[in-house]
Amino acid sequence: MADAGEWTEFPGPGGTFKAFVVRPDSPPPWPTLICIHAASGLDAHHRSVTRAFAAQGYFTVSPNIYSPDPNYLTFKLEDIEDGMIIGTRIKDVPAYLATFPESRRAEILRAHHWMEARPQKGFIHVISACHAWLKSRRDVGAIGVIGYCMGGRLVAELAVSGADLAAGVIYYGIDPGPANIAKIRCPLLGHYGATDRHITDRVPG
Repeated sequence: MADAGEWTEFPGPGGTFKAFVVRPDSPPPWPTLICIHAASGLDAHHRSVTRAFAAQGYFTVSPNIYSPDPNYLTFKLEDIEDGMIIGTRIKDVPAYLATFPESRRAEILRAHHWMEARPQKGFIHVISACHAWLKSRRDVGAIGVIGYCMGGRLVAELAVSGADLAAGVIYYGIDPGPANIAKIRCPLLGHYGATDRHITDRVPG
């Protein structure tokens, strides 16, 4: 059985980043999986996903993309989740906020503004740094990557960068696009929901 997991750090752009890691119940070198969280962050659910992959025999590493950002910790998970769809699925913001208790409305809107201001173009550099850190370790074997939503998009970006990967799996993240296919050096699998029109409509048929 895999262990319960622990926090560690790896060098990244501008400093160090935290990662939640779980080791499998087998001797190294381990097949390794970078597990990239969704826009809501490296929450309890994502940590449980990390443990589940480790239980299947993978040294599983979930980098915390938001670890240098003290603002992330000031939000409740439900406020981030309810704020992230403003501007994409939700256009009538006052009407949308009116569906929530008055005590939550300001925090949902604050979470939305925080998400809009995140330096998303720099997130791939965090994932690339995590990959480089793992490549430098003697206890790591072949490296795969899996990600969800925002994390799925970062899987595509890492694959397009030409990173040395055994495989990549995208769950409902924006795909790399036809123009970038030739840059990918690993098998890449995408999963998309038929009713998730905001994302699925942007995936080539």
